[in-house]
Amino acid sequence: MSAVGFEDSPVSIETIYCRGLALQEAGDGPAAMAAYEATLDIDPWHVGALLHGSTLALELDRQDTATHLYRELLMLPEEDIASAPELATALPATVWSVVELCDRVEQRSLARTLLQALARRQPEDASLPLAIGRLHMADDQSDAAAKHFERATRLAPELSIAWAGLGAALLNTGSIVKARQALERAIHLDPDDHGARRDLIALLTKQKGEAAAMPHYRELAARVDDDLGVLGQTGLAMLTQKDSAAALDVFRKMLAREPDSFLAALGAGAALIALDEPSLAISRLEHALQHVPRDSAIILSLSRVFAQYLPRHILSALLDASIDISWNDPNVLGQVAGEAYSARYGNVAVRGLERLLELMPDDDKILPALIDAKLSVCDWGDGDALSQRVLQTVEERMAEGRALDIDVWNLFAMGVDYPTLARAARYKSAHIEAELAPRRAACAFEATPRRDRRIR
Repeated sequence: MSAVGFEDSPVSIETIYCRGLALQEAGDGPAAMAAYEATLDIDPWHVGALLHGSTLALELDRQDTATHLYRELLMLPEEDIASAPELATALPATVWSVVELCDRVEQRSLARTLLQALARRQPEDASLPLAIGRLHMADDQSDAAAKHFERATRLAPELSIAWAGLGAALLNTGSIVKARQALERAIHLDPDDHGARRDLIALLTKQKGEAAAMPHYRELAARVDDDLGVLGQTGLAMLTQKDSAAALDVFRKMLAREPDSFLAALGAGAALIALDEPSLAISRLEHALQHVPRDSAIILSLSRVFAQYLPRHILSALLDASIDISWNDPNVLGQVAGEAYSARYGNVAVRGLERLLELMPDDDKILPALIDAKLSVCDWGDGDALSQRVLQTVEERMAEGRALDIDVWNLFAMGVDYPTLARAARYKSAHIEAELAPRRAACAFEATPRRDRRIR
């Protein structure tokens, strides 16, 4: 029995090929692939076997086989393709389907090879350099992408997505003036190209500040209804620029689309507070606290953005919720507890630092911060024991000649006697002096006294 299920007697090539089609239709990919390969053993330029075999090879994760078969296929003369009219029309569509599959499995170099081969057959098709440019962008190859996008704009000057791609690529390469021209052209051709408008906003914000981008934010607010990401960015920008009424409209639009949106409820509450409507803000903020996302990074980011707008008890509650979420993750918990400590949310900082100390008992920076946080909320419960623990660590490090990570001034709050405090300060100063000595020597700095003996 042969690999394709026939006896080793003479069989027509079309019979083997059709057998492959049937096996592929039945879902037996490996057997179908064997049939296509058997067909190509007899006729290496069988259009159907090349076409279906290359697609199937990619699905079976046989990248080298797929590359070889597609290159063979795309090198066929036009008359060979024309001899199989049912395949001639399917060829470009099949290439596109394989390109999409390549992109999904991150085989973009193969996809580019296929598209470039097809572009040689169809040099006036603007969609091909456009697609190649996008593949280069996906691989962070903006310089190469810009060349293909530029070709697409020459082939189809009215194709807005080509100008948008060119603008994005040029923005990444630092060609700000040309990027702005391309993005403005894209938006002129298609005012609803939100991606191009967002890129232009990023460019204007970087170049001139967020105020310069506000007209485009207002355009987004007017044109976008269902993209919560775009609306959220727009609302935050408007709030930052003190356009609270417009921000409130955007956040309300978000809530109409997604009533449980944490960002929208938080943003609406902040906008109402800015508009001096605290009573209306309360319900929005309470609603936000009922839908806090299970993502500490989001909570941290938004708590910083809204720090100037929201009451402290709301921000404190957000960080407290974030501590619950990151309870067993010392890296994230450290960020949350540090934020609470820096913002002086005493009880939240104490709770986070206590848990962090359990997870990382050898980190010398946690204990002094915890003691300071406890003192800020008049929590004297185990203060003496914690202070003794810090002092013991300080004495051990100094005895061993190791650096002190502890902020010496935190010792002052623990009631440490002055001789010990002075000794720790001198010890840490000496370590800092030793660290800086090589850099000071490299600078070879000399001070020249002035006649009036004053240092300028």
